[in-house]
Amino acid sequence: MARRSSRRSRKTPKKSFNLSPATLRTLAGAGAVVLAVIVLVQFMSPKSPEVDLTPTSFRIDDYRRDGSRFATPGNTYVLEAKVENIDTRGNDKLLSVSLPRQNGAKTDRLPLILLDGKSGRVNVTRGDTFLFEVTCRNGQDAEGKPVKGILMVKSVHSK
Repeated sequence: MARRSSRRSRKTPKKSFNLSPATLRTLAGAGAVVLAVIVLVQFMSPKSPEVDLTPTSFRIDDYRRDGSRFATPGNTYVLEAKVENIDTRGNDKLLSVSLPRQNGAKTDRLPLILLDGKSGRVNVTRGDTFLFEVTCRNGQDAEGKPVKGILMVKSVHSK
């Protein structure tokens, strides 16, 4: 009687994975292109324009007396201020910040409006000091009455 072979004893030929030299050159070229794109994206990504972060002379008494004078288009101020309170309205925030007075005797509080996305990568937290780049604008309240001298945050920078 002839002996039957079992399936387990059969050897299957191993598949070899051979690439032609042309295919290898194509893959190497594609890898080099991908690497070049990654390097270009890292070095050529748009940088935010440099801002002079020296706190400007912002006279709080003058602002409170005539806030509309500060609302001239293009007036931008840099304030070094400590966040005292944060009130959230949707994605926007109303910040209460304290600034040291010029004579150093006490601090003054000011409200700042921080629109969604204007803080960049900075996590604005209560009790910390930040550099706020603000612009002063005129606007309207909920009843349509004019409001002068609204301080809008353009950007926030860590101290």
